[in-house]
Amino acid sequence: MAILVVGLLIWYLPKLDFEAIKTSLLQAHRDQLALGVLLVLLTLFARSALLWRILKIRMKKLGYWTLTGINFVGAMMDQIIPGRSGVFARWGLLSLRAPQSKSFIFSAILFSILIEGLGLLSLFFFSMALSPEVRNLAHWSVSLILILVVLGILMGLFFSKHLEKFSKRFGFGNWSLVQSLFEVAHQVRSPWRFLNWWGIGMFGWMLQIVSVYYLSAAFDLKLTFFHAALLLLSLNLAILIPVIPGNIGTIQLVISTLLAKLGFEAERALAFSIAYHAAQLIPVCLIGGTMLIFFPRATSFEK
Repeated sequence: MAILVVGLLIWYLPKLDFEAIKTSLLQAHRDQLALGVLLVLLTLFARSALLWRILKIRMKKLGYWTLTGINFVGAMMDQIIPGRSGVFARWGLLSLRAPQSKSFIFSAILFSILIEGLGLLSLFFFSMALSPEVRNLAHWSVSLILILVVLGILMGLFFSKHLEKFSKRFGFGNWSLVQSLFEVAHQVRSPWRFLNWWGIGMFGWMLQIVSVYYLSAAFDLKLTFFHAALLLLSLNLAILIPVIPGNIGTIQLVISTLLAKLGFEAERALAFSIAYHAAQLIPVCLIGGTMLIFFPRATSFEK
């Protein structure tokens, strides 16, 4: 996969005017760039709120600001090592202070990602329903697969009690990780709690969309709400598979290719992709690295 990405970059980059890219970066509107970076950071606070609400099912002593620090470390690892490495960073740091809840912590992190994914897919389906451009770009087979994935997740949550009985019948229902997964799944079966968690996840994605809007506006790219939703879905699908450390090249290739298909100038699109990646990478790594150094390990979160 890494060879494929590198090959595509070698084929694509010579077609671009690098002087125009340099000019776009130098002439970017700094106030809009700063606002975009701020919104990127605020997104992590929203994601921390979602994970915090899930973890509070069992870990009553866990503070929001402590978890936010851990979340920044996890976000840093996601940026440096692709493939959801931040999941294991969050799990490891939380487990240091709650060693009896390792399985539950891992389950809570997985469910926070699951609910965030449902929020992003909700925005994509909304965009596809209202935007002809998104409908034209989204192949029907991909849309069908995503719809089936959402239905499968919702049915799994709704029938979690039956699935738990089924797992116990075949022996693996007594595994601690499986028990923790069902513990969280049973909580999500409550419509009010599901809507509450889904709403927090949606709020995080809305912040991301506004961030994309301002970062793109810094380069005079007029991205709509629907463009931003499609862009975020495309990026998150692309970086699921580990390719290159830091996702260098992958993000630029996805953004510039998608925006070119939407009719935007290729050089401005690539300049925007560089700024977007820097906004995700630099401040998150600076804050995450600082949090990792000063992270306190003495106090327990457990009841």
